[in-house]
Amino acid sequence: FQFMNKWLRENHKSIGEFGDQQFLSCPPFPEKQFTRVHWKAKGKDYDSFDINGFGDSIMMDLNVEVLEHKKQYDFLTDFGTFEHVNNFYMALRNMHNFCKVGGMMVHILPALGHWPDHGTWRAQRPFWIKLGKANNYKIRDVHEEATWIGGHDSDQIYIVYEKQED
Repeated sequence: FQFMNKWLRENHKSIGEFGDQQFLSCPPFPEKQFTRVHWKAKGKDYDSFDINGFGDSIMMDLNVEVLEHKKQYDFLTDFGTFEHVNNFYMALRNMHNFCKVGGMMVHILPALGHWPDHGTWRAQRPFWIKLGKANNYKIRDVHEEATWIGGHDSDQIYIVYEKQED
């Protein structure tokens, strides 16, 4: 939550979230409160996308290019969703297409070698740096740190891009 708020700007009026996220062990929020409650209370235009449509999310398969969703967002998050998508390229492409020029894309994902039975895909820092440069993103942050998740330490990789062009 603190990392996300570090990058959220006052002019970010629309939020797109990959996976219907909940606050877990994130004071002052109640355990398992959907983040949509937080965003809507702040007056943000909010949508979440998930293959299961859970929690009022827009039902969407990120393994394929999503052409029917034309809306773009100022601030997009992927907090533990993309490692579950088999076509990682297409999930990233969809995120790019959903992001406005000048918008932020924020990922927090398990680092390589951590949570080995969780999800299907991992990338190290060099991948994220190359991806950012290849897409002419302004790379705001790429780092790894230990995070307490599910009762144990697990290294996570944190990535923040600012989209410069379509």
